[in-house]
Amino acid sequence: MIRSALVGGGIFLLAALFWAIHDPVCAFFEVASLSSPELDPRFVESSLLERRRGAVWALHKAQGSWNAATRLRSARLLALLGDDYYDGVLLEALAQEEDADSAALAERLLLSVWDRRNGPADNEMAARMREAEYTHAEIPVSERELDIQLQLHPLWAGGYVARARLQLRNANLGGARADALNALRFEPYDFEAIVLLGRCYLYLDEPESALECFEQALALNPRLKHELSEELKTAREESNAARERRQIERYRSLPAG
Repeated sequence: MIRSALVGGGIFLLAALFWAIHDPVCAFFEVASLSSPELDPRFVESSLLERRRGAVWALHKAQGSWNAATRLRSARLLALLGDDYYDGVLLEALAQEEDADSAALAERLLLSVWDRRNGPADNEMAARMREAEYTHAEIPVSERELDIQLQLHPLWAGGYVARARLQLRNANLGGARADALNALRFEPYDFEAIVLLGRCYLYLDEPESALECFEQALALNPRLKHELSEELKTAREESNAARERRQIERYRSLPAG
């Protein structure tokens, strides 16, 4: 009787030990394959996100990897698992213009973090957004879909950015500005939201606010310099003109003599 109990307890302990090390060990090998050209990173990343706590140890270990892509992809997953310290790791990589490949990857990974964090995870719209993320295509969602999901997920910065983009395209400047500002409440470094806000200000004839937004976005993401070159030029010219008009008005308001 005692021997049977001991054997049963031993089996239970062995099973518990197996399950305790199973996820971290599997996650370690999955992290090592994150940047393999032979594997679709979507499947590896989905598996790691499902493991959650079992994956965190392996993802932290990957931060010491010599492979930049592995480090950045693991940082993205840690950010999605709730450690927003790794937003800063990706932003730092994005600012390193001398490593163009890593900067481009960091840009895509950061945008995908902000597109997903606090948003829907398991509906048709979320699946379409994830597919667009990997193919770098336009996100195929409607304003109505975003309205519904933002009611369900009011902290979802990526949803506000997507809706701001649609509203700006439809010339709803007030709505676009409100959504861009809401996105920045939850993700203050989201350079895409900052750019959209700057465009709203530019169209609303507030060039100085637009210029401030464009310069802030460019400081976070130097890769925007070509995309924003014309808008930066317009905002600077209109800001200077507005400043000159104010100076002339102040001069004219001075008492004579």
